[in-house]
Amino acid sequence: MALSERTGWLSRRALLRAATLTGATVAGDTLTGGAVTGAAIAGAGLAATWPATPAFSATLGPGDPVLASDVRQEFLTAWTAYRRLAFGRDELHPISGTGAEFFIPGAPLGLTIVESLDTLFLMELDGELTAAINWISGNLNFNRNANMHVFESIIRMVGGLLSGFHATGNAILLTRARDLADRLLPAFTRSPTGMPYRFVNLATGAVSGNVVPLAEIGSNITELGWLSQLTGDPKYLTAAKNAMRAVFNRRSPLNLLGTSLNVDTGAWVDQTARVDPPVDSFFEYLWDGFQFLGDTELKGWYDTLTAAIVARLTDSSAGRLWFRQVNMNTGAVVGRTQSELTAFYAGLLAQGGDLARGESYHSSWTAALAQHRLPPEAIDYTTLGALSNQYQLRPEYIDSALFLWLATGNEVYRSRALDMWNRQKAHCKVARGYAIVNDMTTTPTTKGDLTPGYWYSENMKYFYLMWSATPRFNYTTNYLTTEGNVLRGINRVAAPAATGTFRLVNRATGLVMEVNASSLNDNAAVVIRANSGAANQTWIVTTTAGAARLTCSLSGKLLNVSGSSTTSGAGLVQFTNSGSTAQQWTVSAVAGGFVTLANRRSGLVVGIAATAAGSGVVQQAPDGSTGQQWQLVAV
Repeated sequence: MALSERTGWLSRRALLRAATLTGATVAGDTLTGGAVTGAAIAGAGLAATWPATPAFSATLGPGDPVLASDVRQEFLTAWTAYRRLAFGRDELHPISGTGAEFFIPGAPLGLTIVESLDTLFLMELDGELTAAINWISGNLNFNRNANMHVFESIIRMVGGLLSGFHATGNAILLTRARDLADRLLPAFTRSPTGMPYRFVNLATGAVSGNVVPLAEIGSNITELGWLSQLTGDPKYLTAAKNAMRAVFNRRSPLNLLGTSLNVDTGAWVDQTARVDPPVDSFFEYLWDGFQFLGDTELKGWYDTLTAAIVARLTDSSAGRLWFRQVNMNTGAVVGRTQSELTAFYAGLLAQGGDLARGESYHSSWTAALAQHRLPPEAIDYTTLGALSNQYQLRPEYIDSALFLWLATGNEVYRSRALDMWNRQKAHCKVARGYAIVNDMTTTPTTKGDLTPGYWYSENMKYFYLMWSATPRFNYTTNYLTTEGNVLRGINRVAAPAATGTFRLVNRATGLVMEVNASSLNDNAAVVIRANSGAANQTWIVTTTAGAARLTCSLSGKLLNVSGSSTTSGAGLVQFTNSGSTAQQWTVSAVAGGFVTLANRRSGLVVGIAATAAGSGVVQQAPDGSTGQQWQLVAV
């Protein structure tokens, strides 16, 4: 069984955003080299290598700092669990606390790290971004005598590395992306039709898998096309375009495409025309090739095929818009089901100029969601009944909500996203982050032991962009790939507030703040000890609207006031994200490069109960003493 079949098409998602530019803009993407450094508290941080650009469109409603902070904190809980338990592994198994590989058994390729790069940047998690890039620089090696899935590798690994390069300008990311693309290219160049084989051996270039679905043949032109622009080598774009042309030239007299082809012979293997996977992103990348790369021929292909889809596949059930499956040659109906992954099509239709139909299709999925706790993997759209009770942490409904909000400014789409955010928190959250759901009908839902890499790249990025109004993202001119990787629209500006990963060194003692005994539990005491370099002594500082949160790098839990939040002398602990002001701190600079941390709820500052190692960290009335002053040392 092929890889995408074994994984149940876990990676099919899409977000598209209308851009005012037609050519790929790479100005500012200079090869600066070196790793991104954690931002210093005094306002250093990532250097702004692009001119300042408007980040947030005046046509959109204001951001919601509370919701944005909640999304970032939930991301951090999962990210720190991954850092502690599976850093470098492809994916986290959050229930068992282990990691696993997605691509090559026994050969970690850091899939979750690569998929998180631009999300870490957008969320201003600069210290964590530094750690991610350092791992890639020192450990990511594609010289493997093993078969690699071409489609997944391009959209997830090549695309993730390129988006990380777009965010940071770090040369190693472009170098790694090009190395992988070169190893994958024989899948295209050794094919007699130009359509890629499914697998290629990264060391030898040997190819295999000649029956290939359309999404795998044609979802690569933006990643490979931009790589050609960045490197000046046209071979990547040429291979991608030839593959798409080979498919378009095999359309039926009805201008419909089937599902899969034999890339050796060029013959159709499955003649079912559909928008669902495993076809979905083929149509998306036709439009993207025009929008992102300025290829007008691809727009013509998109228009021709979309007109046929609208004429032959659109269906109505209970007054709602859906897309049936038909025979590509006769138009005869062969199915009336829908995959959750097809929810991406609402955004694509709108971007392609059919806003009304895109909005209608998203409303159809909203009606389906009203019948279930989470979007089912597949439904019979004539009844809205689930054909599968699984939810694989899919982002398609959310990404279309984001796109439609960006396109229209209509707050209904942020309301729908908020509903989905609450459902994800209620039904997918586990102690170490978020997990897929194997059965949504049980109480509680029956979880599966997996946090897919795409959850870090897509779900959490889409939610965060919806509410953060981050200056690091251009809400007017941008492009995100089918995997949610930002290839246009990142503003390389310093974080507007304190952010980074630090040790907190007490001025009076020289000892550092830590969670006692490396505990992972709520209410574990926070004390001072000599620096050991351990993760329970490092804290991820994130600031939203002037209020900072301090997240323990080991546990993903927050510095919190225990007991009465207004009593002087109350000990500090770590605790799960609750959104309360008892977990929020005002960071104020004092002389000598130190800061004070004042609790937002009580107004009291962080101090120490005594000077010996193991002494408790408490909140106290401010008195100006050095025991209440802390130096944030980037790590």
